[in-house]
Amino acid sequence: MRFVQEAMVLTAIILPALLSPPNANIMRGVFLCFAAGVILNILMIPGGYATYAQYGNALVDIGYQGYFSGKNLLGEFAAIAFLLSVHELLYPGPRRAVGIVVAVAAVVLIVLSSSKTALGLALLAPILAILTLSIARALRLPPVLILAVMIAGYLIFGELAGFTTGRIAYLLTGDSSFTGRTTIWAFSETQIAQRPLLGWGYQSFWLVGADAPSVTEAPGWVKGMPNSHNGYYDAILELGYVGFGFLMVFLAISVHVIGRVMERDYKRSWILLSVALFVMLYNFLETLWLRAFDVTWVVFVLVIVDAARCWRASRMTTPALQPAGQAPPRFSRSRPAWRPRLGVRF
Repeated sequence: MRFVQEAMVLTAIILPALLSPPNANIMRGVFLCFAAGVILNILMIPGGYATYAQYGNALVDIGYQGYFSGKNLLGEFAAIAFLLSVHELLYPGPRRAVGIVVAVAAVVLIVLSSSKTALGLALLAPILAILTLSIARALRLPPVLILAVMIAGYLIFGELAGFTTGRIAYLLTGDSSFTGRTTIWAFSETQIAQRPLLGWGYQSFWLVGADAPSVTEAPGWVKGMPNSHNGYYDAILELGYVGFGFLMVFLAISVHVIGRVMERDYKRSWILLSVALFVMLYNFLETLWLRAFDVTWVVFVLVIVDAARCWRASRMTTPALQPAGQAPPRFSRSRPAWRPRLGVRF
């Protein structure tokens, strides 16, 4: 049932986008939707909507959540709105003015939500995107290859220098457990080992009844978790390493297609890659992949569809290349059929 629901949602998003006119600006429409959401959340601030957490015997206000069900959802929403508004700043006139207003409001929401992850990734993703595209353009290499080299370099450096993600989290927040997520990840690893090839089934592990594996096997408070708080762990847990392999291929192709957009529109490729990298990085701390009604997942799908549309349009408008070794056609002024012969040869 959840798989059919996901297929229905993706079909409703992808088909209309692919059938839209070539001049349709999908990301502009996405920005306007996010701008409306940002302004609405700003107007709700006086209402005091907040997320509360139980610490001992007391409920503590841990951040503003707006009309979302939790502060982290507002944080990732505002972060994407910030990225889209920064892209609007690259265009003069009313677009820049609206972009400034939405960018400021989005930053306010991120700060009020106390979502440190969203704030950090909102700053890191665009920098990483422009660095990847710049190196790819200078070396004339696919951005996906540049990004793969960066990831491999970080992993090797982290192993040799002991500069792990846990240490980075401790330096930034004073908590190397990522707010208890390492306990959830350790449990997920034990369950992955039981069904490594095909997994437990799509969204068939966490909270799927009283006899769900997460309820019967998880220790303590982990029993109540809705997911692994890591999209990559959940991909392996639910679909096995086979499904995880398909996910990695999909992400690699997505980055490659965005890289091809760079040849046609650099600014557009930058915002597409910025949002894509934000979602990819955010999935290390939250589960967003293949979640039907998750806003961030829907935005990621729209980003990839827009990149595919732009690439297809560029292929349709680019003239065919002349085969190697063949001289270009010689253009001559031909005499119209109606012109009489004058006996003079030109």
